[in-house]
Amino acid sequence: MNFSNNCCCIMRSIFLFSLLFCLLVMQAGAVSLEDGVSIPLVADYISSDSERGVFLSALVAVENGSGHVFVDTSPYTQVDLQGSARLAAMVASDITCLDQTQYDFYYVIAVPSPIIGGPSAGAAITVATVAAINNWSIKDGVVMTGTISPDNSIGPVGGIQAKLAAAAENGITLFLIPEGQRKFTVSKKNEKSGPGFVFIEEKTVVVDLVEEGKKLGVEVQEVADIYDAIYLLTGHTVDVEYIDGEVISGDYVKLLEPLAASLKVEALNMYNETEEIVAKDDMLNNADDTIKHADEMYDDGNYYAATSLYFNAMVALRDLSWHKEYDQADNKTAFAIELHNMVARQINTSEKDIERYKELGVRDPETIGAAESRVTRARQLLYHADASNPIEYISTLAFSNERARTAQWWLTLTSSDVVVPEEELRNRAAWYLAQAQSVTTYAYTLISESNF
Repeated sequence: MNFSNNCCCIMRSIFLFSLLFCLLVMQAGAVSLEDGVSIPLVADYISSDSERGVFLSALVAVENGSGHVFVDTSPYTQVDLQGSARLAAMVASDITCLDQTQYDFYYVIAVPSPIIGGPSAGAAITVATVAAINNWSIKDGVVMTGTISPDNSIGPVGGIQAKLAAAAENGITLFLIPEGQRKFTVSKKNEKSGPGFVFIEEKTVVVDLVEEGKKLGVEVQEVADIYDAIYLLTGHTVDVEYIDGEVISGDYVKLLEPLAASLKVEALNMYNETEEIVAKDDMLNNADDTIKHADEMYDDGNYYAATSLYFNAMVALRDLSWHKEYDQADNKTAFAIELHNMVARQINTSEKDIERYKELGVRDPETIGAAESRVTRARQLLYHADASNPIEYISTLAFSNERARTAQWWLTLTSSDVVVPEEELRNRAAWYLAQAQSVTTYAYTLISESNF
């Protein structure tokens, strides 16, 4: 009896706390879902013996916030719907140039059955998100099925024939499907029986959804990407800026020229020094050819390509000279240890240079990021270098050493005077990492459900 009373008290406390919390949230700024966008959806319901389409709807709202994605389904559905919603928010933000971290995204979906999956709704709720951002509405009589991908493409789904039937039953006149799924094959069984036998004939039939749609009074149309889907579902277009060719500014080329000139001299000097101690072989000849190719790139003004080729040549030359010195060393173990320590010192020096550069603030995030990624890669190579195999060990050390040096090269390319707070960079990086992890988890879910 006391236990029952205690439970009741606890439940009342929880209810009162929840009510108070909701009131506080509402006072802070409630989300007005009436201002959201409603979009019809079709899904496939798989029972024990058949598959049929189900017609449902989603309500999407976008409000000022902090980058959260909220999904409400009734009843509970598979986790892939949550992944679709998160990806929809990301893609919609990208193509509308919206800073996703400054908004919250709400997806309210009434799901007829808890066994209905969510990936096939991805493209549709992405369109609805774009519509909510722009205060557009969805056209009547149009419904869509298809997954959404980070590159804005619309991916394949299953159960399209059943979804088409559900769309027709609910007055839909235009049914949008992923490109390439107009035709598919199904197996049909035909049972014949006679005295004392039953004969089952199975044959493959090609289904053309466009023709199937005509019979049902529905136009079926394939769409390749989210831009086509947005236009067909809303009547609006999203401007896309296409950039052809290399994106290299004149200022960047000017910064690269002195670096390339310096590496040109350094690579030639390193080659001459190596040639004095190493006999001519294929590896040395290849390094020579690489330097000559780099010189051609330099003369043509292709300074980035030239620096990359000079780097490759210097790695090969460092590898050759260190192997030669190792072969001539009286104490090979001690020599290998000294090489390891030498590379570690180079990595530490590069890291300190980066930290000194950042003391006054990050002036060029892209350049600093390039430098940091290279020194991080160099340290990873050093850490995983296998000392039990001297040949591979020295080659790895040579690459690690030169990779660490490239971090210093990148620091010479900074040109911006705009300082970006490192805390802001850290928060932004953490957000992108979380997004990448979510997309990866979503991809694994799709793959597992596809039985690949």
